[in-house]
Amino acid sequence: MTRRPCVAGAAGGAGGARRVSRRHTRCVCRPAFLAVFIAVVATTAVLGAQAAKKRRAPFPPPQSIPQADVDRLLQWLSAPPTGSNSASASSASSAGSAGSPAGFSTLTNSYGNLGGSNGDANIEDFEKEEDEEIRRSWMEWPGSQPSARNTSSATSAAKIRRQLLGTSCDYRRGKWAYVKGYRPAYSGDCKYIRSGFNCQRNGRKNMDFMSYRWQPATCALPRFSANTFLSLLKNKIIAFIGDSISRNFQQSISCLLAAQVTVEEWTGHLGPDSVIGLKIPSHNVRILAFMTPFLVRYTNEPWAFELYGLQPPKTKLIKGGNGAGQGYVIWTDVLDSAWTVLFRQLDVVVFMSGHWFLQAQGDTDVRSLQFVTNNKPVRLNGQDAYRAVINRVKKFLDVEAKFKGIPMWLTYSPSHYRSSTYPPSCPDSKPLSSVSLDKAATQFRSIELEMLQNTRFSVLDLTAMSGLRPDGHVQMYYGPVKNSKTKWDCLHWCLPGVPDAWSDVLQLVLSSRLR
Repeated sequence: MTRRPCVAGAAGGAGGARRVSRRHTRCVCRPAFLAVFIAVVATTAVLGAQAAKKRRAPFPPPQSIPQADVDRLLQWLSAPPTGSNSASASSASSAGSAGSPAGFSTLTNSYGNLGGSNGDANIEDFEKEEDEEIRRSWMEWPGSQPSARNTSSATSAAKIRRQLLGTSCDYRRGKWAYVKGYRPAYSGDCKYIRSGFNCQRNGRKNMDFMSYRWQPATCALPRFSANTFLSLLKNKIIAFIGDSISRNFQQSISCLLAAQVTVEEWTGHLGPDSVIGLKIPSHNVRILAFMTPFLVRYTNEPWAFELYGLQPPKTKLIKGGNGAGQGYVIWTDVLDSAWTVLFRQLDVVVFMSGHWFLQAQGDTDVRSLQFVTNNKPVRLNGQDAYRAVINRVKKFLDVEAKFKGIPMWLTYSPSHYRSSTYPPSCPDSKPLSSVSLDKAATQFRSIELEMLQNTRFSVLDLTAMSGLRPDGHVQMYYGPVKNSKTKWDCLHWCLPGVPDAWSDVLQLVLSSRLR
């Protein structure tokens, strides 16, 4: 049967005309409909592409590190020391040991020889709060003798623990022992102490907090020795990379060294970020400190919020002059060039971060941190963002930089703000008898231990031992005048103080990994 043509003649009467007209209309509309349909689809595709392009912001301008800044730092790193002081360094180190305060010699002996105690640190209770599977695998304390049935699992846990800590000494379990008459190796006169950490100079009268020494329960923790530390790092560069707690730690190391050997200082910038450098001529050891609180790229400039269509916080969550709480855009997958630009020059790196990620909590209209991943805004809480950053650092070390040195990570440093007082304070004058950690310290430390298991990182797990020391915080002595009615600092540590014990642990781990 042949199909009739779409267009017919006018004959056939009115009915025929109507039939032809309807048939003609149907035949003519089919190609017209197809054309309209194709046009609509094409228009929709164009509009969709434009919308997708609008949603996907253009890449931000590259993070600019002036080459002149890099060249100045490289020149300083490669320049020979201004003088050779090997002999004087050795004598200074020997003098430092000989001149140790009374009672120090007992600190490197057995646990029972220590005089004075505030009670054993109840770290076992703290451990029970952790995930049971993780605790069994690499956080179990070596306190009791394993049964025959559990010998293999205990041995495996000990190996994992050694890999994680970088040493066979489980320094995490112990106590802060009071040594009468003990004083640290340096005083508030050390020029490397930032004014906000110098509690002595800022008027603190009770100095008993400096007379406590950390002693592990199952092994000896030798006191920091400049000669030992520098011999381990001879001709090497060690860098402290992170937030203000990392700077707290680096200044402790600097003062401990300066008390016994000659130190040359260098200060500069890599772009907007400050860099502090120390060189010890006797051993050609160089120490760098990079201030980068998130480890990844961040900015609080308006262009970043506009670029991604983000709303800056309407209120400051944290008030203060250090930039915290102003609102930031953070690229979780773009590392801060301030420390990566010279990374291949480094031999030992110590990372420390976490505290600034706490600003990510809150409702959208007051959130202080806005995260970007794959150049798209993403909604993350502080914990998930921190996981992403640690993953990015690990990838950079292992895949991109192919780092051959020793990476370390200092676990989250606890704060001791008491919300029952106003302003929140930490008026303690003695160490605690059991571990007291806030929620953030517990969560962020667990993230660090989880993410760094089975990696080349040695974890300086100092959260629990530091959690016993609310008396060691800056308190109201962060300036030359008491400010107890306005603000307390229960996060950072007085120097001399608790970070000096961290230096003991760092030396212990380096002794294990470099010998």
